Amino acid sequence: MRHLPYVRISLLLALAAGVATGSVTVSVEPETVTIGDPLTLRVAIEGVQSNPPLREKLGPQLGPFTVLEEQWTEQAGDEDRRVWVWSATLAVYETGEQLFPGLTLAASSADAPGWKVDGFSIDVRSVLDDAETESGEIDIADLKGPASLAPNLLPVWLAAMVLVVLLAVASLLWWLNRRYASRLAAVPAIEDPFARIAPHEWAFAQLRKLLDEQSTGSVDSFYERLAWILKRYLGGRYRADLLELTTDEVRPVLEQAGTPSTALARITPLLGDCDAVKFAKYEPSDAERKEIVERVYGIVDQTKPVERPADTDDRAGAA
Repeated sequence: MRHLPYVRISLLLALAAGVATGSVTVSVEPETVTIGDPLTLRVAIEGVQSNPPLREKLGPQLGPFTVLEEQWTEQAGDEDRRVWVWSATLAVYETGEQLFPGLTLAASSADAPGWKVDGFSIDVRSVLDDAETESGEIDIADLKGPASLAPNLLPVWLAAMVLVVLLAVASLLWWLNRRYASRLAAVPAIEDPFARIAPHEWAFAQLRKLLDEQSTGSVDSFYERLAWILKRYLGGRYRADLLELTTDEVRPVLEQAGTPSTALARITPLLGDCDAVKFAKYEPSDAERKEIVERVYGIVDQTKPVERPADTDDRAGAA
């Protein structure tokens, strides 16, 4: 029959009566343990209430002993005396004689002496019986080395294939964009400066607005606005951009666009009169301002599209 291994505990507890106001009591349980078994250490301090211990944590390591758990408790004594108990669960993981170091338990008051617990030794035995290990009845096998497994490369191959497919798709999209981007680009909407009304109607409305506001603005701004209305109207009427052109540049562009020569003969002098006010600082009279607006009215009326009578269209359709 196998016998449980044991531990011989020899307690060298030379407990100090280090203070005149208290005493220390130490107990260790159990008396028989194997390596790794928990030990319970209990240190009780009896003293006056006015001089308690500091009650600090002493772990996690006390010499070869590992402190698994520890706590302080307090109990009432006679009259004004108290009992403070430090209890801990210890474990040691080495065989042979192990020395528990002494403890010094400080008082909470800095000028008061503390309490000292001398160390003790423990003979820790193996989990196997000495007779069994010495006779060779138990053969302790060597530990196996770490097992080796072949690496699983399937996820790596799948990730590599996905990456290759994504690169191929990206390359195809880049090539398609380079080849067909200009054909697939959205056609910009044609700008309509006249808000879907006929150019000449827009021009008449702008001239009326200019006349209504002429008293609130300067002469320069009046003539500048008048030239802008005429250029904007003629540009929309003949599909030409005239706003950034000078007076000398306007005539050949309008000639190429098909503007009647009789209208050109009136347009160039009118723009020249506007330039004289703007650049030569000419100060026109009120009559001249009224007269130049009437000239613009005449140009717009002369160049607007000719509308055929409705009865002519009806007769042509009946025929």
